[in-house]
This record gives sequence, structure tokens and C-alpha cells, in this order.
Amino acid sequence: MIPLLGVPVLNREDLAARMVCSVDHPVDELLVVVNATDKGPTVDAVGAAAEVNPNIRKVSYSLPSFNLGCGGSWNHIIRHRPAGPWWVIVNADIVFGAGDLARLDDAMQPEAAHLATVFEFGAFALNTACVDAVGWFDENFHPMYFEDKDYEHRMRQAGVPYVKLESGATHDTSSTIRSSPRLAARNNDTFMHNSRYYFDKWGGSPYQERFTVPFDGARKVVTDRGRLARQAW
Repeated sequence: MIPLLGVPVLNREDLAARMVCSVDHPVDELLVVVNATDKGPTVDAVGAAAEVNPNIRKVSYSLPSFNLGCGGSWNHIIRHRPAGPWWVIVNADIVFGAGDLARLDDAMQPEAAHLATVFEFGAFALNTACVDAVGWFDENFHPMYFEDKDYEHRMRQAGVPYVKLESGATHDTSSTIRSSPRLAARNNDTFMHNSRYYFDKWGGSPYQERFTVPFDGARKVVTDRGRLARQAW
């Protein structure tokens, strides 16, 4: 059984409900992080889908007053059940293939630190040992993009395996942005800032990093309140 399956939802609650319908393996708790301003449509759509899925034992909702962003939502999911022992985190616009969640369950049984995925960082599982070795997701990549590449690079530095499993999952690429011209416009701005932050932090773009520690040891990583406010959408 999967201890906790967490999903952040900003819009397109219909896709989140579709993802819930694709869950074909026992889940002890589904946690929905509702980042939308209007919480009702997501709660209603996901709740209705979960109610008729016998694989989901319990549904919980987190209703932040602002968009936590991708990394912030992932950290929030981990904090919701900090003892773990492991978590599955999924994008709302993923559809699991038959057996994907069972493969994640099997892959997470060893206690050694690792992260396993059936769709890159769109549908992945990590355990407490991984979080202890690599740390939290960097919320300065706000609200989305580059937080996954940052974590992958840090995993390499920590020697934590990144296990890619056989998968039938599908994904509606960038559905959140494509569904809203306003969000698309904001993303054009925040994407550039996140790219610049990544380069400064690691001395290069993803897979071209020159630093093995953040900022080449010149300063520590601190979540920047002002940055979160400026880049909010």
C-alpha cells in the first residue's frame, strides 16, 4: 500500500479528477494541495472521483491561501506525514498506466535512500532516507520549473540513485500554463528568473553544472521571502 499520494492542483481540476480515476493500487491517504484561489471546484471534482475509487482509503485537502508552487507543494506533502516512510508525488495532469503505482510500491520497499519514477518528476516516489540525504526541494524555484533538475543534481552529489521504472503513464504537457494566458505570461517571466537562479547556484545549466555545492560554497541556500512574493502566480 502507498502511505501517501500527494498532488498539487492549481487549475484544470478535471485533469486532477482524471488522475485520481487512474489510481489502480491501494493508497492509504490522498492529499490534495489546492493552490487555486477558488478551492471549491477542485475539492468537488477530486472528491467525487475519489469517492468511487475503492483503491483510495482517505482523502485530505490542504487549502493554502496562496499558490505554494511546485517545490513548496512537494515539501508540504512530505511535511504532512513527516515520518513517511515514503511518499508518491504526482502532477495533476498525469494519467497512471496499469501497474505503475504497484511498481512504485515495489521499488520503494528497500530502506536505502533512493527516488523512483514512472514519469520523471511528474510522478515519482522518494523515501525518508532520500530526504535526509538530499534535503528539501528548493522553494526559490518559484512557482515552477528547475526545482526537479536542482534535486536531481543534488541527488547525484549525494550518491542517491534515481530509478526510472517501466511505465505506461501519460502526461498533458504544461496543461496549467496552456489553459490560462495570464499564467502563460507570468511563466515567461518567472521561467527566466528560475533559469538564472539555477545557473548562479550551480555554475551552469542543467547537466552542465560546474559546482558540486550551491553557489560554489560562497553562500548558503535560504528561502527568499521577497523572491516568492515577486514570482507568485
